[in-house]
Amino acid sequence: MHRLLPKYGLLLVSMLVPVVISISMLSNAGQASMGFRILPLPRVQDLRWKPLVLRIDAQEHWYFDGKPVSENELGKVLRRAWTSRPVWIVYLDACRDLEVRVPIHAMDLMQGLGATVLMLPTRSHESRQGAF
Repeated sequence: MHRLLPKYGLLLVSMLVPVVISISMLSNAGQASMGFRILPLPRVQDLRWKPLVLRIDAQEHWYFDGKPVSENELGKVLRRAWTSRPVWIVYLDACRDLEVRVPIHAMDLMQGLGATVLMLPTRSHESRQGAF
């Protein structure tokens, strides 16, 4: 009967597999997983351009740079805003009370146009009153 590995080979493999798995786990232990990029909005005076911000309130109303915008108009509005910008970064500020599908849909739309989307730290619905 033909064996793939001799007995000492099986012993060696059974000892090496746990060692390789342990080393692999330890080498990745210090790395955090990459999820959504959430950054504070920089101060306008530190930037060459005013940051572009898409805000979505608790009623799912969309505001681009403080002006109401529909999902259908967003692409046209973004392209117009990007005409003089070399880097297409848009900050997304979505109400924490929304279902996750709403900001994800907005991110998909903007990334589909070539934007880099950065999420802003969220505030609760109560602290947003009058923010829009």
